[in-house]
Amino acid sequence: MRQSSVSLVEINAVRPSRLGRLWAWCRDHAILLAAVAFFSAMYWPFVHKGDEGEWRLTYLRAAERMQARQTIHRLDEPSAYAYPPAMAMFAMPLAQLPLRWSLAIWYAINVAAMVGAVVCAWRLVAGPPLLGLAGSWSHVYWLGLLLAGRFIVAPLENQQFDVVIAACLFAGCLALSHGRDTQAAVWLGAATAMKCTPLLF
Repeated sequence: MRQSSVSLVEINAVRPSRLGRLWAWCRDHAILLAAVAFFSAMYWPFVHKGDEGEWRLTYLRAAERMQARQTIHRLDEPSAYAYPPAMAMFAMPLAQLPLRWSLAIWYAINVAAMVGAVVCAWRLVAGPPLLGLAGSWSHVYWLGLLLAGRFIVAPLENQQFDVVIAACLFAGCLALSHGRDTQAAVWLGAATAMKCTPLLF
């Protein structure tokens, strides 16, 4: 009887430690879990527009014209392509795929670009490793993410290139801060080729 009581005590002692370890893991990987939840939630708003979305009407249409050696700038359409030609060129491989696959791959590219932009921005402010982030740096990260939230969501809703451009800009700035001028010029040049605003650099 005593042995049974000890076993129950031991079992009850183990349970909180397992919960504690699970909580500690969730806390240390909070940024990763939040990212998975966010990108999973944003997938449907990104792809549900289909043929009526910006990706199809603007970028894929311009890519198809470029491939057919036609002019890509047609201002007589509701969703006119009014950018430098690089975005149409980058969209050409995806224009060969069914729209569903094209959108899924374009979303994956946006996810990778957003992760890259956040990591580069974090390194620019000399932040500590993101996994296991705690204390005042944790407050800095979540406050910054909250302030930038609308600017993160909007390009995903509109299927734009803005996240990719932001990733190129931050990568260029990070390379510049480390004295890698040629690498910085390539990243900033790629961003400028997609939209003229980065010429401000």
